Amino acid sequence: MDAQLARALAAVARDRQSGAAELARRAAAALHAWLRRHRSPAAEELEVVARRLATAQPSMAPLLRLANEVAQLAETGSLRRLPDAVARFRRLLDVAPGRIARRFANRLRTMPPPIVATYSYSSSVVRALLAARRHLGVVWCSEARPVLEGRRAARELAAGGVNVVLMSDAALFEVVPAADLLVLGADAVQRNGFHNKIGTSALVERRMAAAKPVWVLADTTKFWPDDAFHPRWRFTRARHQPSAELWRRPPHGVRLWNPYFAPCAYCAQLRVLCERGWLDARRIHRALARLRIAPSLRRLLH
Repeated sequence: MDAQLARALAAVARDRQSGAAELARRAAAALHAWLRRHRSPAAEELEVVARRLATAQPSMAPLLRLANEVAQLAETGSLRRLPDAVARFRRLLDVAPGRIARRFANRLRTMPPPIVATYSYSSSVVRALLAARRHLGVVWCSEARPVLEGRRAARELAAGGVNVVLMSDAALFEVVPAADLLVLGADAVQRNGFHNKIGTSALVERRMAAAKPVWVLADTTKFWPDDAFHPRWRFTRARHQPSAELWRRPPHGVRLWNPYFAPCAYCAQLRVLCERGWLDARRIHRALARLRIAPSLRRLLH
């Protein structure tokens, strides 16, 4: 791996504002450029690249899926197929959000203009809401502290003509049962639930208590089997966020904990919308069962 690819992947690892699809798109573009510079990489080089991809953002399934593509081809000796595999991965990242947005807008056409609540920042969610703006009532979103990426969502939605109300995270928790829809993104979709910004599970529980729908917009690069997502890696990113985001100089005796992401279990009201359509837990389980993880990557994650 040359210095240019190393810098690109280090930038992906440092990013605390972008969503999983955005970061995967950047990583795949950097990998594609590297393959153009190095047309015959050794299997050992690819193993290093796979490790860097997998550890850049261990909570984000698209980066793990890209790492798995690299690791599988390195293990099988099919190195000539890697540029095509990376190109297919990039095409899916590019095409899937548009397909999700169209399906989302089509569903909203059949409903009275809803109040939609959303949380944190997801490029897929923002694109879908913009595609459906003529069918929306209002979008409620919150700041998403401590990084405040919710402001980015509000800014992009407002610029696209959506009626937006930005509130504190606590306020969103209070009012979320009154929304017609809760629409969320995901960093990973798994057998027992999905991963998203910490606080998501509390919002989903409030929706469950109110018997209101929860929609998760996530393309199939977010699908990742639970047994290949070891607990040691699930919260790596959450354990090492800058404590200064909470309090730059805390008083003596105050310890800071700044988690970003956490798992959220499936519930009866939840449906996942991917580029293939609407999925319930049973169809997600079938899709996950078809995934094969490279042994070297499995060893790394365990």
